[in-house]
Amino acid sequence: LPSKTFKNLGPVFEKGEAGDFDKGEWKLICRNFALDPRDGNLYWSRAKGEILKYEYGTDSITMLEGCDLKDEAFGELTDHSLWRSIVWYDKEEVFYGIHYKSSYLFRFDPRKKRVKPLKRIAAEPYNDPSNHKEASYLPFRTYHWYWSTLAFKLGPDGETLYYLASGPPPDQQEGWKVWATTRFITYHIPSGTYRDHGTLRLADGRYPTDPQSLEVCDGMVCSVQMIEVPEHDHSEKAKKIRDAWVKRDKPYPEETNLTTFRDPLL
Repeated sequence: LPSKTFKNLGPVFEKGEAGDFDKGEWKLICRNFALDPRDGNLYWSRAKGEILKYEYGTDSITMLEGCDLKDEAFGELTDHSLWRSIVWYDKEEVFYGIHYKSSYLFRFDPRKKRVKPLKRIAAEPYNDPSNHKEASYLPFRTYHWYWSTLAFKLGPDGETLYYLASGPPPDQQEGWKVWATTRFITYHIPSGTYRDHGTLRLADGRYPTDPQSLEVCDGMVCSVQMIEVPEHDHSEKAKKIRDAWVKRDKPYPEETNLTTFRDPLL
């Protein structure tokens, strides 16, 4: 930052998500880096579970040999076998991350080159893979209950992980078309205690979905999420959203907005 020096070290995901899917060029890109505060080294994972390392002192990028996300606990190896989000845990000097496809929490020690799967922290109804409820009334896209989200953070006590997971879709009779709901999950690292605190719902009855972030500030848990604009909403705001909406992979318009709720652990 002081010298405003910019360096491009070249592609690390081949063509990434700009690649042609039918030709096998498309590669899912890791959204979260693991930055080791002890030495400035940076780690990220690739679609097939490999972990790469950027060494701060030499500006070099190498594969982390003998350490990856190919453990059988994470399920079958696919093109979604990377981590979704990861955080540094100072008390143990390791990282805690969540596996993209399986929603499995794991512990990553970069110096010992060790990944240890701990527990699936999906929404409680989905921790048992046999209890899989698809939103069958939304045939436009195939969603998977086990895919994790980016809303993953170490809580204000410094030892509890906060996570917003995708939960089961609401009952069709309620009239909402959303493919999933959002559940607030916590995991206390020292005791290994997992807890599903339940489904998030707005005061007007709508269900937020697809959380993209999570922050905790002044006793409030905040997240950017997608929120359905219902047909019965005839407000000026809803009209503007419908006019701007481009129908792509969902048959109903949504707004992207900030949601907040009080931290139940405080």
